Amino acid sequence: NDQGFYDTMRSYMLNSVSGGSTGQLLSWDPKTREVTPLLGGIGFANGVAVSADGSFVAVVETHLCRVWRYWLQGPRKGTSDIFIDKLPGFPDGMTRSAAGGFWVPLVVPVTPLLKHMGPHRWVRQLLSHFVLRLLPYAAKRWGCVVRLDGDGRPVETLMDPKGEVVSTVSAVTEAADGRLFLGNLGGSGVSWVAP
Repeated sequence: NDQGFYDTMRSYMLNSVSGGSTGQLLSWDPKTREVTPLLGGIGFANGVAVSADGSFVAVVETHLCRVWRYWLQGPRKGTSDIFIDKLPGFPDGMTRSAAGGFWVPLVVPVTPLLKHMGPHRWVRQLLSHFVLRLLPYAAKRWGCVVRLDGDGRPVETLMDPKGEVVSTVSAVTEAADGRLFLGNLGGSGVSWVAP
């Protein structure tokens, strides 16, 4: 665009309604300067984090509300599986938690409209022309962050169910003192939560 930056929200929304699954996990070798695809066919790959022990990398798949696990070490090296599936909202990024698992922010909840338009490509195509204007009706405001353990099990959820204090959380950073800093798509500042 003319402002010199890439509008990721618009890109996400258009990609979402078109049903694209072009996301990839790539490996770059700095010595050979070669890029190798490790995992493909991801519906809007939107965040990666390496496990505390370095055995796998977790990859957020926003469109399907899940997180993949790609094994870097051990007997499963080079294979992938689903780390967590059927999250109650659309994940946007992830970071490692101090407890050894991960923090996953969920930007908006899965609503009936968003859930049911998924298999109907023509409906998604039609909505792509109006999606940004329809967003307030398709997705309610809320604030939600889920902490997963190292095996992908939810162990903690922080939630503002009506999005009155914080909503559209898209980034989580855990400080050394245990505070969580929350970035969001719909606000103008950063929120924080005391331990």
